Amino acid sequence: GLLAAAAEVDSDYDRRQILTAYVAKYGVEGTMRDPFFAAVDAMRSDYDRAETLIAALKGQSIDSTMRAAYVSSAERLKSTYDQNRVLAAVTRAERR
Repeated sequence: GLLAAAAEVDSDYDRRQILTAYVAKYGVEGTMRDPFFAAVDAMRSDYDRAETLIAALKGQSIDSTMRAAYVSSAERLKSTYDQNRVLAAVTRAERR
C-alpha cells in the first residue's frame, strides 16, 4: 500500500510529505499503525521524523497502545531537541 511505498522513497522530505498527507486524511489507526511507524523509522533525518510524528498527533487523542508506539519512535531519535518536541506532542495528545 501507500505506506509501504512511502518507506521506499529515498528523500526524507518527500516521505514526510506523503506520510503527513496520509495521516491528515486517514489518521494512524489499527492496521495502519505498524506500516506508518515503519515508514517513519526508515527516515534518516530526525527533523523529518519528528515533524511527521508531530503532524500525526495534531488534533488526535491517543490510547496507551498508540502512546507506546509514538514514544518508542521518539526514543530512536538521536536529537534530544526533536525527541523532546515529539514527547511534548504526545503529552498534549494524551490530554485530549
